[in-house]
Amino acid sequence: MPKREFKRRYLALRLIGGKVLKTALWSSVVDVYLRLYGEYGLSKAGLRLIEFNENRGVAIISVNHRSLPYLRAALSLLREVDGKRVIIQVLGVSGTLKRLRSKFLKTEG
Repeated sequence: MPKREFKRRYLALRLIGGKVLKTALWSSVVDVYLRLYGEYGLSKAGLRLIEFNENRGVAIISVNHRSLPYLRAALSLLREVDGKRVIIQVLGVSGTLKRLRSKFLKTEG
């Protein structure tokens, strides 16, 4: 029997604060999620960093649709990335990358 593929959701995020590197952002997101929900929760979430523009501070993260509220909670607790104070603002959520970019990242350039 084939394994069921879960629905994905895509979050558009804006980092307010200083410039951070892609690797620093991703390790901070994974670390805070791991501290909150453990290895089992992290494996079920299926987190992926799809895109990150370091100049504009805009990122797109993919997550399992059932883990979306948990990711939002984890992101709200993230205050510091690589020693720099940041605020993470969720611009929006969508089921497709095309719609996410057209709705939430259009004004971003």
